[in-house]
Amino acid sequence: MQSGDTSFSNVFSSVETLQLNPASNKIKVRILVDKSVLEIFVNDGEYVFTEQVFPKHNEGGIELFAEKGKATFSNVSVKQVKKAIH
Repeated sequence: MQSGDTSFSNVFSSVETLQLNPASNKIKVRILVDKSVLEIFVNDGEYVFTEQVFPKHNEGGIELFAEKGKATFSNVSVKQVKKAIH
């Protein structure tokens, strides 16, 4: 995961990793994205990541991938939510 514009600090950007060996070979992931915050919940909160990002103008996206193996992603959906605060 890249954090977009990190020119303000050379210690801000980080890469978070998690190694899982699930018994059922299935992992449930829920990702909530706001303008500069990512909340990532793995297996209903067994692992949780909160990340602050600073995407550059018109830049952004989510990439799903597996390293050193194969992955199949199913039941992927993207939903837009309404603002909670005006």
